[in-house]
Amino acid sequence: MHGEHPLGGYPVVGAADDGTLIGTDLDVEWLRQRIYELTDRRLTVAASVRTVGGVRLLVLLCPEAVEPIRMSGRINWRVGTNCVEVDASTWHQCHLQRMAWDWSGQASGLPASAARPSALERARWYLKSSGEEHARDSQRWTTGTFSPDST
Repeated sequence: MHGEHPLGGYPVVGAADDGTLIGTDLDVEWLRQRIYELTDRRLTVAASVRTVGGVRLLVLLCPEAVEPIRMSGRINWRVGTNCVEVDASTWHQCHLQRMAWDWSGQASGLPASAARPSALERARWYLKSSGEEHARDSQRWTTGTFSPDST
């Protein structure tokens, strides 16, 4: 295993990057334990032996990580056939994108009337500049026909 795949997945031990089946004699339990140790006890994988065309392979089931898993102090993931080091903020940004989670769309716990007028004015400007259909609603805000706490 060369690096973390951000979505988890099924790495195959005994298959070359080009798909050639070269096989492996590694012990399943030894490999599981070794991965667990190398990841500071943060990654437990399931592994099973498969025979394809008479070649013994190990198929690993790696769950999707909820936080970066470091090996030798580094965060890595596969890009094509390469193992690429990434920093924690890049990892978290990509993780949030995969989850389709938008922190800015979460409730703040404050009423809209608590927003500073300059912040509302800036938000209206960005909305109008976007050309989105919803931009028409922002016009009602500025003309007083739409209350900030009515949403």
